[in-house]
Amino acid sequence: MEISRSGEGCHVWIFFSDKIAAKTARRLGNLLMNRTLEKRYETGVDSFDRFFPNQDTMPKGGFGNLIALPLQQSPRKKGYSVFVNEKFEPFIDQWSYLESVKKISKKTVESILVKYNDHNGSSRYTVKSKPISYDVNILSEITIIRKNGIHIPKNKLPANILNELINLAVINNPEFFKAQSKRLSTHRIPRKIDCSYEVEDSVVIPRGCLADIKAILFRNKINFYIDDQTNKGSSHNIQFRGSLLPKQNEAVYAMKISSCGVLSAATGFLVKL
Repeated sequence: MEISRSGEGCHVWIFFSDKIAAKTARRLGNLLMNRTLEKRYETGVDSFDRFFPNQDTMPKGGFGNLIALPLQQSPRKKGYSVFVNEKFEPFIDQWSYLESVKKISKKTVESILVKYNDHNGSSRYTVKSKPISYDVNILSEITIIRKNGIHIPKNKLPANILNELINLAVINNPEFFKAQSKRLSTHRIPRKIDCSYEVEDSVVIPRGCLADIKAILFRNKINFYIDDQTNKGSSHNIQFRGSLLPKQNEAVYAMKISSCGVLSAATGFLVKL
C-alpha cells in the first residue's frame, strides 16, 4: 500500500511474477473491491476513483495507461508517495521493502478467481452474495419504510447483504466511459454513480428497486414488513373529454397498474371537441 502523492488517499499495488492479461488483472481487482464492500459497505464506490489497467484490451495503436510512479521526490518530503505498513507508517528502507514483496503468479490469480466464482469480473463492483443462514434470535423481521425512497435499517442486516442491496442503486457513469473512449482524462469523473444514500439509521435506495430488494431478502430468507408512508395525495373528481393516442393509452395503463413511475409527455394528445 502506497500513500498517494496528495496524501488524501492510498494506492494498493499488486505485483505479478508472470505476464498476465489486463482482463485477468482487472477481474482480480474487481473481486478485491467487492470483498472490501461486502465487509464494509460504508466504504462506498466513490472510494475507488481510479483503477489500472483501465480497460481489458488495448485499442489498436494505443499507448496504454499513464500511471504515476511512487517514490517521487517532492511528495516524499511530506511523507507521501511512499509504501506503508498496516499502521500507515512508511517503511524506513523503501527499496528493501519492495525487494521483499511477494509477487503473485498467474496460476494463483486464476485459482483465486475460481474459488470466489468470479467468471467475468462484473461488480459494483455486482457480485451477489450467497444465501446465509441467520440465527432467528439475532435477525427475525425487519421493517422497510417506503416514502421518498426505500428506507432499509442498516443496523439489522449484515454488511454483505447491505452491500448487495446498495448495488441495486449503482449504475455506470456514461461520462466516464465517454471520456475514456476518447482517451481524455477521467480525473475526478466517477466510474460509478451511486443513487443510494444514508440517513441516521437507514440506507435509502430508489423506490424503483423495490422488486429487486424483495428478491434479495427472499433469497436470503429474511422476513420483512413494508411500511408504506408515501404521500397519497388528494382526490379530485374531474372528467376527461379528450381522446388519447394509442401510445398514450399504453402509458396511462402502465401508470395505473404501478405505484412507481415517471410519465414523460413527449407528444400531445388528441382532443375531440
